[in-house]
Amino acid sequence: MRFSATLRVHIGVQSRSGHPSSMPATIELSEGQRAVDLATGDHPFFLNLPIWRPPGFMIGKQLSDGFGEPGRFTYWYVPPHFRDVIGLRDGDITRIIDTSRPHNFSTFARGLAKIAYCNAVMKYGLHGFRPLVTPDIIRGKYPNIAYFVGSDPRIPPPPYRRGIQHSVILGSITYSHTKFLTATIRLFADSGAGDKGMPFYTVIYGSEGSHRIVPKRRSIKLPRTILL
Repeated sequence: MRFSATLRVHIGVQSRSGHPSSMPATIELSEGQRAVDLATGDHPFFLNLPIWRPPGFMIGKQLSDGFGEPGRFTYWYVPPHFRDVIGLRDGDITRIIDTSRPHNFSTFARGLAKIAYCNAVMKYGLHGFRPLVTPDIIRGKYPNIAYFVGSDPRIPPPPYRRGIQHSVILGSITYSHTKFLTATIRLFADSGAGDKGMPFYTVIYGSEGSHRIVPKRRSIKLPRTILL
């Protein structure tokens, strides 16, 4: 999920390749836009997290390959000394341009499904539940992703306490006498803007019961020559 790369640098998440000492930003002044390279501590940034409806399964929606009317929550940070860093004078006005790429909702939702599936395997084992279509969602072979993966479009509650960076809570819902397994995911759970934390995502990744794998039957090997 490359959308989080900037936030990972600013909050100091460990990286195998290390963090850059400077990052680019695009600002707009009275004379036009320009790109500047700023030290990490002087760098303003945006974080956009996509949101859409809850999983269609949970709200009685029909199977569909769309995400309804998706939106996003935008979080931003500007260092308090930013005007001095770029040399603004009293009365000068500037605008920081959000250059984030548009979200690929399918890719993002498939990533959430993978997080849910991996956490379920750690808890129940590889064959400890029925995964439904989750493996096909992860591999990009199932089109109706939003039927099983969704988000809470409401304003998020405050962040979790420091140290709870990501949160995955496994639960269940019962429908028509079947217990379906769910995962509630909150990325960067201890980050936010004031009293507004990160959004919650829900994945219906399986149902209760053991996952049976039916081995493929080996085809009968016929002789090259058949004697009549």
